[in-house]
Amino acid sequence: MKLTNRIYQISGNPYGTNSSNYVLQTSRGLVMIDAGYSEKQLAVMEHTMKTWGLSMADVQDVLVTHSHFDHAGNCARLQERGLRISIGEADADAIARNTPSTLESLFGTIFMPCTPDRRLQPGEILDYGDVQLEILDLAGHTKGAIGILMKSEEETALFTGDLFELMPSTPQDELVLRLGYAGDPEFSAVSYLRTLKALRSVEAELIAPGHSSCFFGDSGLLLRQVFETACRELTV
Repeated sequence: MKLTNRIYQISGNPYGTNSSNYVLQTSRGLVMIDAGYSEKQLAVMEHTMKTWGLSMADVQDVLVTHSHFDHAGNCARLQERGLRISIGEADADAIARNTPSTLESLFGTIFMPCTPDRRLQPGEILDYGDVQLEILDLAGHTKGAIGILMKSEEETALFTGDLFELMPSTPQDELVLRLGYAGDPEFSAVSYLRTLKALRSVEAELIAPGHSSCFFGDSGLLLRQVFETACRELTV
């Protein structure tokens, strides 16, 4: 599914897979957001890319938003193909050593450990020529969860991993939010609320979560609503 001039969604609900993956077109090749879960999902990702004339061989980097199996499960497979795997510093050991923060026990299959090629730091700017990607600290859902803010001359987008989900809207056209899973062994409600509070000032034309639906519209309004929902639902 082509979302914007540069952004493609290559897995997720429209394709019958649980988590969403995205590919960005830049002057220095393709960048993939998240690795997906299984060989089945990887096949879906490859098929979707081919329908748009894209090739996995042109992917320069895979930026993984956090360590959970459904987003990092294919890291080892992709690395074997020569793709560079990057993840937040504080989640890197989880996928390298398969700690409980991969959530392997919830998925009924074996997580293949992967030593990341790069450990990303919040505040880093990754330069892909005509596209810049800023790494944001989204700690809370996992200890080292990151977001990716994409900027180019013609568009902006924010990739939020599992910070929250957007469910189908009501008949009154109201947004329905679901907060990110709070069952990670290192989940921190304090960090999660701090993250959401800081994120309210981020502006983007597209918000692309790791599950369910994307959002085009007033990013400030949506991110404020997520923060207010978390304030009501979470106990700190």
